[in-house]
Amino acid sequence: MLIQINLDVVNTEAEFRNLDRLLMLFENKQHEWYIENPNEIVECSWAQQLSERHQNILKKIIEKSFVRSANISKKEKKERGVLVIYQSEDSSLEIAMKFIDDPLFIVVENETSDSLFLNRLFEIYPNLGTDLQNAKKLNHLEYYPAGGRNETVKTIINISSKKSSPYKPRIFVFIDSDKKYPGQPHDAVLQEIVEHCEANNHSLHILYKREIENYLPKEVLQKCVPSELSKTTQEICNLNPHQWDFFDLEKGFKNSPPSDNDELYGEFSDKKNQKYINLKNGLQVDTKVFIAKKSLFRMVQDEEFNAKNVDFRCAHQPDKNELRNLLLKIWNKL
Repeated sequence: MLIQINLDVVNTEAEFRNLDRLLMLFENKQHEWYIENPNEIVECSWAQQLSERHQNILKKIIEKSFVRSANISKKEKKERGVLVIYQSEDSSLEIAMKFIDDPLFIVVENETSDSLFLNRLFEIYPNLGTDLQNAKKLNHLEYYPAGGRNETVKTIINISSKKSSPYKPRIFVFIDSDKKYPGQPHDAVLQEIVEHCEANNHSLHILYKREIENYLPKEVLQKCVPSELSKTTQEICNLNPHQWDFFDLEKGFKNSPPSDNDELYGEFSDKKNQKYINLKNGLQVDTKVFIAKKSLFRMVQDEEFNAKNVDFRCAHQPDKNELRNLLLKIWNKL
């Protein structure tokens, strides 16, 4: 988070202990200090009473923060937002610290599978992923399970209600699109989530593809799916990229067989066709769904789930850098 501290705060003795804590957070890179006039900070009452050791730490942080602040574009500043801390009857650093100490809450449908996927993205895209991994280790980032998409808005409201005014918690919502074809309108549940996030200034990322499983590269499927499903695996890998994006890997065509006029899957409308037969039940073994969430850990941890292969799975999308941009969106809210 970008934090700007007004001059009245650093000259208020009652806030010195909180400023000491905030300095430690800046040193640990939990937050960034947005500074426009470094001399005012160096000469303030708080800085003057610090020990020589802490004055040296302060000066180093100020130097780095000032250079960084000068290079922050208007776009980045707008996307990240700046928390301005000032002294008044209704606002103070003491009140703000309750908000600043809170992590970024990433609301997910399923904590197990979604956190596995995101954590693996942190690993394969280290440019921003390393910062996000460190943030998670330091509890600056926390996954918050909604228990399903239908409970997402309720979960967001629940998080917000536990936090004190005037500051709202930082919330990032990560959710599957569950779409059956590109450009499909949001269903009622997803539309409610979008509207609630927009109205309350919460960040949101809806996956372009149907689910996180649809991002698995062919190299991972070919290597990890049991041999008894080799025909289905190969048929999935033979789908064109857009078909693969929205194919239900868990259930196949079982619940929604394609019709002749289906623009995406019309070629599979003949239920006697061997391709349809191979894809009908998706990836199942003896009616068990192989690619269930519990199987995802091994698949995303496989060495073939890497930046090169995952990027190739996204190369045809409107935003071919979707997953890299997802990490940037999360990083911007830290």
